[in-house]
Amino acid sequence: MTGVLFDCRPVRPPISGVARYCLGLSEALARTTGYEMAAFVQEEGGTNAFVDLISPEVRKVPARLLADRRLAQNLLLEFLPPAAGLMFERGYDILHETYFANLGHARHAAKIATIHDVIPLDRPELFSRRNAVFARRNFHRQVREADHIISVSAYTKQRILDFHPEAAGRITVIGNGVDRRIVDGPAVAPLAAGDLLAERPFVSFVGNVEPRKNLLTMAQGFDLAFPAGSDWRLVIAGRRNFDADRILREIGEILGERFLYLGPVEEARKWQVLAHAQATVMSSEYEGFGIPIFESYAVETPVMIADNSSMSELAVAPEQLFGTFSPERLAEGLREIAEGARWVAPAVATGKRLVAQYTWDAIARDTAAVYAALR
Repeated sequence: MTGVLFDCRPVRPPISGVARYCLGLSEALARTTGYEMAAFVQEEGGTNAFVDLISPEVRKVPARLLADRRLAQNLLLEFLPPAAGLMFERGYDILHETYFANLGHARHAAKIATIHDVIPLDRPELFSRRNAVFARRNFHRQVREADHIISVSAYTKQRILDFHPEAAGRITVIGNGVDRRIVDGPAVAPLAAGDLLAERPFVSFVGNVEPRKNLLTMAQGFDLAFPAGSDWRLVIAGRRNFDADRILREIGEILGERFLYLGPVEEARKWQVLAHAQATVMSSEYEGFGIPIFESYAVETPVMIADNSSMSELAVAPEQLFGTFSPERLAEGLREIAEGARWVAPAVATGKRLVAQYTWDAIARDTAAVYAALR
C-alpha cells in the first residue's frame, strides 16, 4: 500500500480555510482510496485539541524530535530538510505539503505541494515580516522542487506561472471541497424568539475582520443600498485579526445602529448567519478560493462577490460581481436582491448545483489521480 505523509500542521486554532482543506481531503483520501494516510500534527506545550478533528482513519504522526516545540520543529525542517528522516518513521512514498512550509526530504519519496494562493507575494504588507519572508521562500522552493503542484483555482495557477513559467507541465487545478453535509444541506436551527438576527432583514459577512477583507467598501455599499432609517442591518461574524478595531470602529461610524458585530461564532451559529440572511457579501481584495461563497450557495442565500482573484470563478451570474472598490455597484446588486430581481432565483439554484460538484470525495478522487501518476 502506498503511504502518504500529509501535512496537517495548519490544523490548529483558529481553524482556517487551509486547515479545513487538510481535514476534509485527508479524511476523504483515507476513506475512498487505497492510500495509507498519515497526518503530520503538532502540539505546543502538550495541547492542540483541534488535532482530534482529524479523521480516526488517518494515522496521526507527531514529530519524534523536539516534542511540543512547534517552532523548533518547523525551523529544523526548513533549514535542514534531510532531518525529516529523523523526525518521521521511514517508508512514505509521497510527501504532501499543504501550505507554505517544508516537510523535508524523504528518500525515494515523491513530493506534492498544494498552493492555495500567492497573497504573501502579491500583498506582503498584509502579513508580518517573518510570515511574508517564509511564505515567499517556500513558494519558490515548492515550485522548484515539487514533483507536482496542485492549485486550488485557475487564477492561482496563472499567478504561479507568472512567477515560474517553467512549471507549466507540473500544475493541476483541483478546487477546494465542501463537506457532504453542506452539499446535502446543513441543518440550520430556526432563530429563537428575541434573537437579534430575527429582528430585521440583514446582509451577512462571515470571515476574519482584517484589511484584506475590504469590509469598508462593503459597509459603504450597504449604506447606499439601505440608508439611515432603513430596517436592514449589516451583520459580521468572525474573529478580530490585524487592524480589526479600526475597521469595526469605522463601519460603526458609517452605519450606526444598522451594524451588528457578533464576534467569532460556533459552527451552528455561522450557518444561522448565512442561512437566515437575505444576502451575503464576499468583498475581499484577494482570496485563494472563497469557501463562504459555496457555503452561501449551499443554504440558497444570494451572494455578491468582489470581481477579483479566484472568487470571480465562483460566480454563477454576472450580476453577482461588483468592482472590488465599487460600493455603488455593490449597492445596486444588494437592492436587486432585496427586490427579487429576475436573475436572483436562477443564480441561487445554479449555485446550489455547483456546490454538489465539489464534495471532498470528488477532490480526493482527483488528488489520488495525481498521486498515481507519480508512482
